[in-house]
Amino acid sequence: MSELNSRQQEAVRKAEILLEVANRALHIADETNDVDIRQVGWLQARHFARTLVELSVAHPFIQITQLNDFEGSLNSVAEKTRQLQRENIRIDMP
Repeated sequence: MSELNSRQQEAVRKAEILLEVANRALHIADETNDVDIRQVGWLQARHFARTLVELSVAHPFIQITQLNDFEGSLNSVAEKTRQLQRENIRIDMP
């Protein structure tokens, strides 16, 4: 690959930040049993991942190699969140 111009370098840096933030949000969501925090983390992770995909479409030199794994992790967090919600409903009922 040839040297990247400044605009391309900026896109790569943005992609790196989006990836870092998406992974961090997913990690936070996965590490808590607080349903509200899980939902916010999941929504943020999904948003940043979608933004990263859009960036990679606009800049084809940015390649996302583990999107399927990330989406699988998102699905896992969503399922665990639904399970926690069901458990909380049973706990809260008289």
